[in-house]
Amino acid sequence: MLPKSSIYYTLVLIFSACISPVLGQQNTPKLFFSSTDALDFKTVERPFTSQEKENFLSKFDSGYDTLRYNKQESKEEFLMGIHFLELNGDNSIDAIYYGYGGYEPNITIFFLQENGKFIEQSRHLESIASLEFDAKHQLQKVTFLNLGCCGAYMEFKTEYIVDAKFKFKPTKSSAKMSETTFPTQYMAQPIKFEVINDGYSLRYKPRIYDTPTEFRSSPLKGNILGTYESKAQGIAWAAYTDPSGRTWWFVEMQPTKKLKTEFMYDNDGAYVSTPHTHLGWMSSRFLKILD
Repeated sequence: MLPKSSIYYTLVLIFSACISPVLGQQNTPKLFFSSTDALDFKTVERPFTSQEKENFLSKFDSGYDTLRYNKQESKEEFLMGIHFLELNGDNSIDAIYYGYGGYEPNITIFFLQENGKFIEQSRHLESIASLEFDAKHQLQKVTFLNLGCCGAYMEFKTEYIVDAKFKFKPTKSSAKMSETTFPTQYMAQPIKFEVINDGYSLRYKPRIYDTPTEFRSSPLKGNILGTYESKAQGIAWAAYTDPSGRTWWFVEMQPTKKLKTEFMYDNDGAYVSTPHTHLGWMSSRFLKILD
């Protein structure tokens, strides 16, 4: 079945699968993510002209000048990054800024309006992929993308639950290497498994390639992202048989201390650090299916 590809009161931007037709269940995993999944603010914001936005600047506790954006981008570009919408269900207009933050990656800042002022609540070196609200238009969940900058090659998708006090708590995070090959079809039912052999490789392409090399100045042994010890667990979402007859599984490995890697790194742009699953390919030969 093809993956299921805003409205003001409930917004859920679903990640595009960007793959060929998918086999099996309707709940196709939204594993693939890219810059095309970034939120289109026009679908959620209240429309304001640039002049109307500028009139609001004095009400921000972090304004145009105090955030020093005026030295890095034009005022017009800065104003384009301010988006007004209701975030906490109190029938007042709040705001999100997404744009230049003083360094290469863009920044996302959430503001709530309190007593006529826009008060900063949190900031993230990530872009928004989706916002989810309840019936009262109180923000319930945010999904962020961190696709890296400055030669970074690890990419992250993180989901946060937003509580009544507007605090962000991460619930799930996944990571992939930027050059990861994604499957063309998914299994009808995913397979839970555990690794049998110590030192079992997770790769970004479904083929054996162990020749030492470099990727963006980082040492890399062929296409090996890292190795897992026995008993490490994961979920297989797809299968591929290469020309030699070897069967590969596209897997999502669960967070574990059994991972050994000098190539993959954590999400340093995250608002709150959280363990993440890793996406890639494993030979199915020494993977044990779990009930």
